[in-house]
Amino acid sequence: MLFNSTIFAAVFLPVVVAIYLFISAFFSKEVRHWWLIFASLLFYTWWFPPNTVLLLCSILINYWVGIRLQRGTVHARLLLVLGVTINLGIIALFKYSKFLLGSFGVTNLPVWIEGIALPLAISFYTFQQITFLVDSHRQRVKSTSFRDYMLYVVFFPQLIAGPIVHHSDVIPQFKAQGRSYDLRMGIMGGCIFCIGMAKKVIIADGMAEIASPVFDGVAAGMSVDFYQAWAAALGYTLQLYFDFSGYSDMAIGIGLIFNIKLPQNFNSPYKAGSIIEFWKRWHMTLSRFLRDYLYIPLGGNRRGCVRRYRNLVITMLLGGLWHGAAWTFVAWGGWHGILLAINHIWRGFCSNCDRASILSRLGKLFGRPMTLLAVVVGWVLFRANSFGAAGDILAAMFGFGEGGVVHSYSDHITVLAGIGLEWMLIVIGGIIVMCLPNSIAIGRVLQKTRIELLSFVFGCLAFVALACLLLNLSRAGASEFIYFNF
Repeated sequence: MLFNSTIFAAVFLPVVVAIYLFISAFFSKEVRHWWLIFASLLFYTWWFPPNTVLLLCSILINYWVGIRLQRGTVHARLLLVLGVTINLGIIALFKYSKFLLGSFGVTNLPVWIEGIALPLAISFYTFQQITFLVDSHRQRVKSTSFRDYMLYVVFFPQLIAGPIVHHSDVIPQFKAQGRSYDLRMGIMGGCIFCIGMAKKVIIADGMAEIASPVFDGVAAGMSVDFYQAWAAALGYTLQLYFDFSGYSDMAIGIGLIFNIKLPQNFNSPYKAGSIIEFWKRWHMTLSRFLRDYLYIPLGGNRRGCVRRYRNLVITMLLGGLWHGAAWTFVAWGGWHGILLAINHIWRGFCSNCDRASILSRLGKLFGRPMTLLAVVVGWVLFRANSFGAAGDILAAMFGFGEGGVVHSYSDHITVLAGIGLEWMLIVIGGIIVMCLPNSIAIGRVLQKTRIELLSFVFGCLAFVALACLLLNLSRAGASEFIYFNF
């Protein structure tokens, strides 16, 4: 089930919430949590039942290892290495086996490898459980019941595409929940869910109609001009943001409906004034994971500048590989790793320079547009099917493609008239990103709103969500979220 599908929004979610509220009124929180576990497994099994077996095996193994690490066994470090290796081995088998063999020139793959399909959400739930193992070894996890641990992993709002939830984010909430239900929090969750629905269906799917034909056409050998290339690049930049942040809003909203606060994942990243700031605002839970469980264990910034920059690049290369089994993702991660290293070098230079104030002003003046340009270039690598396709689009964007830049005034007018609607939609999307409040700001306002007005707002947003479901029906069904592929 997709969050933006009719079966989920009109059937599954209302039924699960109704039974949850009934259980809350008459039974203990333990029964309520087992109901959420059952509903979450049903939600996951809906996609492809055999994948549920792998998910359950992963949960059992990691819980068993985690509990023993918490007890401080004699061979705790060896047990941690074994647990992390099993997790990474499962990902390597299902996600990277074909990619790695193909990279080494193996073309005739065994039948059993050819038949391997990527299990849904394996990257997300595996990374979550690795954090649990590492923190159990560090004695940062208190005794956790199997019920709470299982709910932490399978809680359906965040199971498929995040946010990447840390155990400290939700397990204490599960333990602290009483029998009472916070109605205000539930209505706020409904509002945020509807906002996420609108971001996905209206804006993200609309931008996909601008970007996808160009990227797919270039992959098939089509040549593009300057305007088409920029429209596709900017269209995908907006599509990815509204698609993934829309999913995160829907996940956070559903979590609030069940009185659970999931961590924020986006904070207006395209307003960032530097690449460092961008990664503090974009996919915030992944940034936290990469920092705490990869960058810092590699040494972080503790052993001099050279190793710091090396660690940054390695972290981002692996972060790129996490997104998908293709060299374009690795290159995208490397691009951001290099940019982060340059950004840190620049900051160090400015702080030690006599004219630091002038350089600081220049940074503030040009930082945001330069950061956005670097991000857009990176998204072309991220979206393109191959380096050749990415190169063709980037060449056209900067006037070196076959289409080149249209030089005559009449040709400019003709081309712009042909794609005028696309550019108008891109401009509107850009205004929404740059000028309107984000979900974090909207949530703060909703939190201070009287419950009567909050209920009215929810009613209006529910009407918008219903319109989105009808729009999906006119498009022959709900479209998948981009991060479902990772």
